[in-house]
Amino acid sequence: MKRSTDRILTTHTGSLARPKDLLDLMKAKENREPYDSALYEDRVRRAVADVVRQQSECGIDVVNDGEQSKTGFSN
Repeated sequence: MKRSTDRILTTHTGSLARPKDLLDLMKAKENREPYDSALYEDRVRRAVADVVRQQSECGIDVVNDGEQSKTGFSN
């Protein structure tokens, strides 16, 4: 865990916006419609990498996955 005596470290909680193509795949999966599971897994990984990069670029000290793979807070 990061610690600092010079400043307050920042983070956030909760979901970050998901890309539309990922949302479309998630909808298909949730609705039990046909979807490419390999594409879905790859898209989740790329979306997580993207939000982690964005958080880091914004100066967030403790990054998270932005809940990219989750369809809602209760899941």
